[in-house]
Amino acid sequence: MPRFQLILCERTGRWSAELRRAGILPLRETRSLSECSDALRGAARAAVLMELDAVNLAAASEWLAERERAFPFAQTSVALPCALQSQEPWLRELGVRQVLYRDQDVEPFVRRLRQRQTPIEPSDEELLHELLTDPQSLRIN
Repeated sequence: MPRFQLILCERTGRWSAELRRAGILPLRETRSLSECSDALRGAARAAVLMELDAVNLAAASEWLAERERAFPFAQTSVALPCALQSQEPWLRELGVRQVLYRDQDVEPFVRRLRQRQTPIEPSDEELLHELLTDPQSLRIN
């Protein structure tokens, strides 16, 4: 089964520091939505934590709306400033699983990640994605 990967899309570095303090390694860091998409194209099992602010909220919302079609295997969470808390219901409708506002939200986020990393049977979608991205990985001996 492919290794689970956390992809962090942020510009500030704040959340990568918190995730490293919480023991999350390896951590794939990206600085833009296009880099995040590129990272997801190479991953069969992944979670995304995306840092949002007033500047990138609209573009990130469009990306989230497309994520379900383009990357159905990826679970997405967002780090949001408290000033944008009113956007949480909209983001949840776009498929966001968890919203982080403060440094203290990292521990519950990490617990959920670790639960997701436990071996489970891959879904048909995950197997199809893996086959399409790396046909040799599913070779039968």
